[in-house]
Amino acid sequence: MTPNAMLSRGEVLRLRVIGERVGSIEVLDAAVSLDDDVSGKLSVFLALTLTDPRPDDETWPIDDLMALDRRVHLMALEALPEQYCHVRFRVLNDEALDDDDPDEEDD
Repeated sequence: MTPNAMLSRGEVLRLRVIGERVGSIEVLDAAVSLDDDVSGKLSVFLALTLTDPRPDDETWPIDDLMALDRRVHLMALEALPEQYCHVRFRVLNDEALDDDDPDEEDD
């Protein structure tokens, strides 16, 4: 598959995943890019911006996160059948994650 076709199909996937919801997690935004994976093969990377974890939680519920990951990978198989899609999650606000490590210095 050509890089342009990969990006085009990745863009279709990006638009499809925005708004997906599993439990307390919703995909608010997504970004698609092409880059070499660890084997040096050109691959599709999908970065999903999710709703922040609940205030009392350090992170998202693991069952919800795993279910969302499975759903997005199934959607990726439909959009990019010959291509593995690397999915990563990111928070809307970095402050939402508990980062109270006393040994870590501020930059």
